Amino acid sequence: VRALLPEIIERKRALYASRRDAAAADLRELEAPLIQAFLDELRVILAWRKVALCLDSTEKAYRPALNRLEECLLLPFSAQPNFLLVAAGQERVAWNHQEIRHRIRPYPLANFDSKWGRMQVEQLARVKQFPVEDGDAVIERIVNLTVGHPYSTYKLVDMLTDGFTSSLAPHVFEHRLTNCLQQLLDLVVEGRILARTQLGDAYPPARKILWLLAPLRSIEL
Repeated sequence: VRALLPEIIERKRALYASRRDAAAADLRELEAPLIQAFLDELRVILAWRKVALCLDSTEKAYRPALNRLEECLLLPFSAQPNFLLVAAGQERVAWNHQEIRHRIRPYPLANFDSKWGRMQVEQLARVKQFPVEDGDAVIERIVNLTVGHPYSTYKLVDMLTDGFTSSLAPHVFEHRLTNCLQQLLDLVVEGRILARTQLGDAYPPARKILWLLAPLRSIEL
């Protein structure tokens, strides 16, 4: 693979230089020796040790690239016990092949409890280097507001500290909380949940349904 890679890169550059509309078939033909060499080497490694492929934020993945990964890598090794795939994302990946879908096991992650929520905020303060005043009360309030949702906690702390540049203190709740919560709703509920919720033409928009159900206080999305 290491020996082939420079040659493939140069040939790709030459192809794009001569034909800016290079077809997918041309690129596949060009990449075929490199992919085959990679698969051959991986097959040797898998004979004696485990290999884990980890994919994060799969909801943001470029779909054609994910399809190619499934076709060239996942499918050939789907029955290999030493090959492990760990994929994390906001929604399930719609794999194309039944063999892959049959072997995938979903593991939904629960929100953080108060202990882990506190640890997340404290770790954020250390890494981003912003002070926390009256830590116990402030952190407890944040975790209660976000119900331990890690991304929501991160974004709320981000907003309350002006991008992690100012201290996290009780007084920020008085001046910024309403605006921050609205931004959080727009970002998480609207942007990451409702925007991807398609119920079909026979139903009203998901946002309207959520608005009507809000008095129930607890909704399964």
